[in-house]
Amino acid sequence: MKGSNASTWQIKKISWLFRTIGSGTTPNSQEQSYYDGDIPWINTGDLKDKEIRTVTNTISKKALIDYSSLRLFPENSLVIALYGATIGKLGILTFPATTNQACCVLSHPHSEVDVKFIYYWFLGHRRDIVALSLGGGQPNISQEIIKSVRIKIPDLYYQRQIVHFLDHQTAKLDQIIEKKNRMIELLQEKRQALITRAVTKGFNPNVLMKDSGIEWLGEVPAHWTVSRLKPFIFLNPPKKEIASFSLDTEITFVPMEAVNESGEVDISRIKPMSECVTGYTYFRNGDVLLAKITPCFENGKIALVSGLNNGIGFGSTEFHVLRAKDNLDRHYLAFIIQSDPFRKLGEASMVGAAGQKRIPESFILNFKLAIPPINEQVEIAEFLNQKISVIDNVINHLNYQLSLIQEYRQALITATVTGQVDVRDKLEKLTEAISAGKE
Repeated sequence: MKGSNASTWQIKKISWLFRTIGSGTTPNSQEQSYYDGDIPWINTGDLKDKEIRTVTNTISKKALIDYSSLRLFPENSLVIALYGATIGKLGILTFPATTNQACCVLSHPHSEVDVKFIYYWFLGHRRDIVALSLGGGQPNISQEIIKSVRIKIPDLYYQRQIVHFLDHQTAKLDQIIEKKNRMIELLQEKRQALITRAVTKGFNPNVLMKDSGIEWLGEVPAHWTVSRLKPFIFLNPPKKEIASFSLDTEITFVPMEAVNESGEVDISRIKPMSECVTGYTYFRNGDVLLAKITPCFENGKIALVSGLNNGIGFGSTEFHVLRAKDNLDRHYLAFIIQSDPFRKLGEASMVGAAGQKRIPESFILNFKLAIPPINEQVEIAEFLNQKISVIDNVINHLNYQLSLIQEYRQALITATVTGQVDVRDKLEKLTEAISAGKE
């Protein structure tokens, strides 16, 4: 079959493959009459590398009339995220829709083009496309870049065979990915429940209990001290305590992205203190870092730091630094601020404009809880460290498996849409397997 031979595939520009390539805009957000209408309005957050069946936002007919840059793209259009955290993400419309300016839409395909094949081509070449982006802080793929992309395509019949093959193969892989993600979610829920139980009730089922006087907390062990957190911590210690250090001292630098949601910290970045002493947050070994800004706080970016170069670290100004006093074990402190009550109440107490909300110092200092004696804190923290370590190891192994599956999925798509995989024989075997009830 002609189309199966990659040497016969034709090179075409995207601007030739689609008669319409465009974008949209964002109507004035202060004008309520422009929103909550019956016209779907796609944002990059709606792009999930699959067909778009639901949207987060809608606009009105008035917005469509008032903004000439808004157009209604037809069903079966391909949508690509041009910039931001979702750059390169894709979606195929299953209904007519408009978009904002961060989306590029390819519509009205040439008669020789299967849109789903182009979708898979972009999936398989996403890294290459993103590599063409412009800009520093926020890389940007322009419409002109998309239009100028040249791709090699087979005849329409073989495009559809490729799509059929990839639809089936990726669906199987996606089922495996979904199951593993669900396993990770359940383990994370177990992890959180274990921490929350430990720092609110302890583990002795026979201990005498008392009313804490805190509505959300209920009863606590009778020998625990009900208190605000303030008497147990230093919050955001001053830099003056390292005034004797030379500015040439090499220290550890920790940006926000160096802390993950499992409490692990990348301490590989080293800088002279002179570059950090102004404009960054100071901490030292044994301190607990707490991301104070949304969404990092809600995501659980919390870490007990150790192994810092010369015992000193500087990092993002979006960290709060908590240091345990002598009456509080630092490991136990880290578990307190990982617990569900601290995180949920903290989220409700955030202040500031949307997208820039932060946890105020007052919430941390005034957070009320019951705290056990120091020896019991140590026992609970050691128990949790042991149990959490086992759970985290399983989660890490599942994440590793996921990365391998996702890499294989990506490689399979790339190889298939570039003709390195001849799908004819595979489709015949697939058809036979389905007929035999093995698929």
